[in-house]
Amino acid sequence: MLRMAVLLGCVGLVFTWAGVASARTVKCTTGTITISDTNSVTDGQGCGGSVTIPAGVTSINDHAFDTAEMLKSVIIPSSVTTVGASAFNGAKLLTGVTFEFPSAVTSIGATAFAYTDLTSITIPDSVKTMGVATFARSGSLRSVYFEGNAPRLTNGSIFLDNSNVMVYRFSRATGFDPTIWDTVDVSTIVDTPFPARTPAPTVLKRDILMHYAIVTVPEAAIGPKPTSFLITEHPGGKMCSTAGLSMNNGHACMVLGLDRSTTYTFTAVAINAKGTSATSAPSQEAPGVYIASEAAQNFLLADPTFNQADQVSKAALQAALTVGATNGRITMSVVLDQRGPQAGGPIIAARATPRPLCHATKRIKLKHAGTVRLTCRYTKAARALLRRHAITVKVVVSFKPKKGSRKTSTSLLTLKRLH
Repeated sequence: MLRMAVLLGCVGLVFTWAGVASARTVKCTTGTITISDTNSVTDGQGCGGSVTIPAGVTSINDHAFDTAEMLKSVIIPSSVTTVGASAFNGAKLLTGVTFEFPSAVTSIGATAFAYTDLTSITIPDSVKTMGVATFARSGSLRSVYFEGNAPRLTNGSIFLDNSNVMVYRFSRATGFDPTIWDTVDVSTIVDTPFPARTPAPTVLKRDILMHYAIVTVPEAAIGPKPTSFLITEHPGGKMCSTAGLSMNNGHACMVLGLDRSTTYTFTAVAINAKGTSATSAPSQEAPGVYIASEAAQNFLLADPTFNQADQVSKAALQAALTVGATNGRITMSVVLDQRGPQAGGPIIAARATPRPLCHATKRIKLKHAGTVRLTCRYTKAARALLRRHAITVKVVVSFKPKKGSRKTSTSLLTLKRLH
């Protein structure tokens, strides 16, 4: 105190305030848990019923839920990396522990789940080390599932007085040394019969104009071989199965009926005769907005819209183009799609360099963003073709600024028949 007084007397008193995160509480069914300013669970001993630890928490401290005698279930978020020693020791009603996928937990401390009422638990493949007696004297425990290779046991068996426990591992998983794992504390170590969780799928192709995506699934490095994969799109829930398909060696299928403007992700499960794997992580996002090139964004602010109302009376296609402030010439050409006819339509051979079904051009000079309308009148040959068929065409819109290079955007469109 004397030293502080001398320093303050010599240099004056200066306060510098900085934003410091403070501890907070999160509700359980009954009671609360305390989360520190460093995003660690420090006290959950008064927590009862169930609790979901919030995302962003990075660790569960030693003894955090020690003797939380009314706690029944806990969900551990993907952000947590460590579960401390005796974290849930003595939570004698605890029957459910869920690690959110994908888990980031790398270590589980000694006696972390000792003296609990767990009957089953799944250890994520992220876990690399487990402390001694992790599940000591949890008499109801019957099965422990390991999703990856065996964690390193830091100081002996993770079991103590658990004579009826079965350890499930995936075939081809490594590290389950019988001298360490096949002890009197474990009834047996068996291979899980159903496939392991697959890595995230990959979108090979997303055709928003034809409303489909081709998605492929890599095979997990461990576990039994799957016979097929079931792929699901999100947010809609449409599915496809690889069963019986040879696409990408039976690892890919086509998801149909996708909306043009929606961004999708895809998940997968692996299947064999014994069951189904857990769901994979989602694929990278497959966006729905179609612009032919990055440069096209400099003049088109949205996808073109097409009006076929004048098609019957005037044999013309009208396009509405939303553009930014610009000065130059816009051109629109309509040609047969080289990829073939629409489903159920005629087989029409397109030329290597197809002649336009119509062509339109317009000079624009805009000080502000606005809508430009182009009317493209069909040629005599195009009118004759459209009187017989509805056809799929490619609409090419290009812009040549007064100064600079040409920019192009391409869309697919099905033209109605002329009557």
